[in-house]
Amino acid sequence: MKVEFFPCLIEEVWGLDLAIHDERATVQDLIEAIQPWCDDNQIYKAYLAEKQGPCRGCPINCCRECFVLPDAISFGWLHESLGVTPTEFIKRYFDQELLSKGLPRLRSSPCIFLKEGLCTVYPHRTLICRLYICTPMTDEAQTMVYGVVAAGIGEFIRLAEEQGLLNIQGANVAWSGYEKMMLELIRFEADRADNPFRGARDYQSIPLRSFCSEADWQVLTQKKITSK
Repeated sequence: MKVEFFPCLIEEVWGLDLAIHDERATVQDLIEAIQPWCDDNQIYKAYLAEKQGPCRGCPINCCRECFVLPDAISFGWLHESLGVTPTEFIKRYFDQELLSKGLPRLRSSPCIFLKEGLCTVYPHRTLICRLYICTPMTDEAQTMVYGVVAAGIGEFIRLAEEQGLLNIQGANVAWSGYEKMMLELIRFEADRADNPFRGARDYQSIPLRSFCSEADWQVLTQKKITSK
């Protein structure tokens, strides 16, 4: 196991911390490490009525109340698997009103790809879908997850703008809260010359070390696992 999430107390509830056991760990390893916690019965989950239990069957369902922006890799997988061009995909599956305001978000409430309670594009789903869980995390874990997601979305935006598929730099909307924070972070990543997603074709080829400082990396690789 190259990457491990493990339970820890955060403000009196059981959340998740992160440890990296192999310096060669990749984004794919991060994804595989978080997935089992979706079925865990003990960690705190904010949107579950009982606050604990598996994600499947949750009446809130993140797929119904989602905030999904594609990353560079999933965007390519999605439009290719659906047999449409990038332009057609954006026109058909993006929320056009939000897109005109500078937010390249997929149509939601529920997610455009949710049919009869099931994801119809599961093998090609976005990083947000793969990494999101309504469980509190330590600063180190949250910074890593947010950094990976933002970098992937930022690279999608850079490529889409470069290819003339999007033009959102001039949008002037007074966003607040989560949308503002995410858009500022994504814009930074879109303009970042050393974005780890540049040129990547899959998550396995992107090293996690690229998403944090040397000091933060030392903390993550030297972290001791605590038992619940």
